[in-house]
Amino acid sequence: MINFSDLLEEFRKARGISKKQLAQISNLTPGYVSLLTRGARTAPSVETVMALANALDLDEAQRSRFFEVAGYSSLFSSATSDLFSESGVSHLHNAGRIGNPLEEQRSAVPRQQAFYGREKELEQLRHLILGEPAVQCLAIVGIGGVGKTSITIELVERIKGEFEYFNWYSFQTPAEETLSNIMTDCLRYFSEEPAKDVEGDANTKLDSFIACLEKHHCLLILDNFESLLKSGSLVGEYADGYGEYAKLLNLVCTRQHRSCLILTSREKPDEVARQEGTIVKSWLLSGVEDEDARKILRDKGLMVENDAWRRLVQLYSGNPFALQLVSPSIRDVFGGDIEAFLNSLEEKQEQVVVVSVVHDLLAQQFQRLSEMETEVMYWLAIEREPVNTNRW
Repeated sequence: MINFSDLLEEFRKARGISKKQLAQISNLTPGYVSLLTRGARTAPSVETVMALANALDLDEAQRSRFFEVAGYSSLFSSATSDLFSESGVSHLHNAGRIGNPLEEQRSAVPRQQAFYGREKELEQLRHLILGEPAVQCLAIVGIGGVGKTSITIELVERIKGEFEYFNWYSFQTPAEETLSNIMTDCLRYFSEEPAKDVEGDANTKLDSFIACLEKHHCLLILDNFESLLKSGSLVGEYADGYGEYAKLLNLVCTRQHRSCLILTSREKPDEVARQEGTIVKSWLLSGVEDEDARKILRDKGLMVENDAWRRLVQLYSGNPFALQLVSPSIRDVFGGDIEAFLNSLEEKQEQVVVVSVVHDLLAQQFQRLSEMETEVMYWLAIEREPVNTNRW
């Protein structure tokens, strides 16, 4: 029985179009089409099959056969046609590769529940990446919960169409994401080489990867990069077993290429700090604007008619995740009355509510500090006001 890759190639050649042309027409990336045509991806989604069938202009019989070989009932060939035409590519935008849902979960873009504001920041970041000179490495840094991943998802959605290839990796479980594994995956996707040619040690793969960045216009996202860094030590020091990522960042920051690496982190990696300049940038993300924070509170069912909401936003420095954490307690215990909640804090009756919902968020950040940084934080907490460093 014919397999999907062979049938796809048969229809493509009959249509007389190149793989690149097929990718453009179907709103898929050239790299992913190449993976499909050579059998490196054997389980395309129904949306992908539909996009290819439409691009190849298959008749009813060909379409039915195409879906059956892909592993779907021939009924999908007609049943999904109307759905696909109505929704456009909306189903495809949750992809880690342009226009195509990922098979590998590790490369999937996190689902965005809601996004508030940050239009000015998004435009500035977009200009850094797509302007002249284009940034080759961008580190978006900030305290936990401030929205680094959220703004990156929104940014990627707006700029990924400017790149040939796009991939996203999250280091929430860093043990699964060795540099060798990531390089292998990227090389199979970013290049046209057969899978058997992606061999060698991490250094060999890294050199080949940089060559891909030079040849192609690629966008690579490394999310939660701080998971690779050592807690309780000086900023930027790698945890045991992850020092190889320093070489990756060094090469991306120092070699001239056509691509962009975006990383999100609670700490700025030392390689970024040393090379920061025209084509290597860091972006310190702070809390959201007051009006955007107000929308968060309103969406969580809180009363925002009086100015009490501003005091709450100030209390949490506009940290969107912290505001979302504390909102259910205000809604359930105080009926959504922010002023009543703040008054109870002043009377020291409900401080446990604040501690319980944001303790873990702050603890994660605090545990990353070195001994010296921890001592500074303790003194600042004791003083409760800005102090002159000369006092030390």
